[in-house]
Amino acid sequence: MNPHYFIAISLPIILKEKLNLIQSNLETVLPYQSWTHKEDLHITVKFLGGADIKSIQELKEKLNQLTALHSFKTEVKSIGYFGREASPRILWAGVQRNQEMENLKREVEWLTYKKFDREKREFKPHITLAKKWIGTANKEVLKSIADEYKNECFLLTVSDVTLYKIEPKNYPKYKAIYSYRLKE
Repeated sequence: MNPHYFIAISLPIILKEKLNLIQSNLETVLPYQSWTHKEDLHITVKFLGGADIKSIQELKEKLNQLTALHSFKTEVKSIGYFGREASPRILWAGVQRNQEMENLKREVEWLTYKKFDREKREFKPHITLAKKWIGTANKEVLKSIADEYKNECFLLTVSDVTLYKIEPKNYPKYKAIYSYRLKE
């Protein structure tokens, strides 16, 4: 079986530390089985799935075209979840979906469309904080968490995009294969 890969926006250490502090505060009140390791925090642009070495080598070359894009600013704000309120499967930090983010997503899709399936779900940029809910949801707790963090806002300068390999037996489990620096 081929390893799985994805393309993502890496985060600066200072933002990872701030998000990790939020995770630490929430771990005691939210029953998730898996909390994302601080070093694994990122914004997924495209999940690629399994790929052989040849396909990844070809992709690495194609993704060099990303260096023609300009770096941009966005905001990381709010805490939310995907899934049903009774069992929210993913806890996330929201990321502003601005025009530059849309352009980056569109470019990545264009560069990968021949070898990798198009994403069928709507692009909702986020940073996964935890997944695999294992408890009983308390609507009041979820609402109070959303309220508590609704005014948290971190400015993020997106200056590079990274191709990652997933190594599920390791922790952290995402290994940066190659990074592409965006224009200043």
